[in-house]
Amino acid sequence: MLRILVIADDLLARTGLTSLLETVSDYTVVGQVSGGPQLVDDVEIYEPDVLLYDLGWTPQNALVTLTALGDLELPLLALIPTEQDLSLVMSAVATYINIGVILRDSSSEVLTSALSAVASGLTVLDSTFALSGLGDTNLSVPSLNEDLTSREDDVLQLLAKGMTNKAIAHALGITDHTVKFHVNAIMGKLSAQSRTEAVVQAARSGLIKL
Repeated sequence: MLRILVIADDLLARTGLTSLLETVSDYTVVGQVSGGPQLVDDVEIYEPDVLLYDLGWTPQNALVTLTALGDLELPLLALIPTEQDLSLVMSAVATYINIGVILRDSSSEVLTSALSAVASGLTVLDSTFALSGLGDTNLSVPSLNEDLTSREDDVLQLLAKGMTNKAIAHALGITDHTVKFHVNAIMGKLSAQSRTEAVVQAARSGLIKL
């Protein structure tokens, strides 16, 4: 069961997010709180596995709090209003190990997928950002040495869900050996040393489809 702490200054936003998350069987909302100087204490009290932080329409007001939360080393999914706010937010979360940033108006499917991915140790960025100046943020966005084939892309999407080679092989109707071949090819094209690094690099490049 994934323990989630919902953070938002707006009461309606907190309530709405909580109601949405409570419909997911593997999620439990341990609390809903506002941002501010007391937030670090709130997080330590509720002991969540992951933080869901709606930054509202003025994310610049939450930058100090975001930076302080980084010391807790908890996965965090941030919701921002527009693509133009990405660079601002990424400057505050540069020290985070597991971070996700998506738009506030993302669908419930995107939100829950991103939340699960971040909780699993992946970096998640809304695919919109790849087309709107992501390269101007503090994240280093890798370039592919060579384009992925359609089958490699299929494998990559399942890797991002944390699936094993055997599970991917079953899902795609191919052999474990073929999956391993594709995984090695993906790692090579993304200059990654591991499966996890490959997924993180792909997320930063906008290749992960939420």
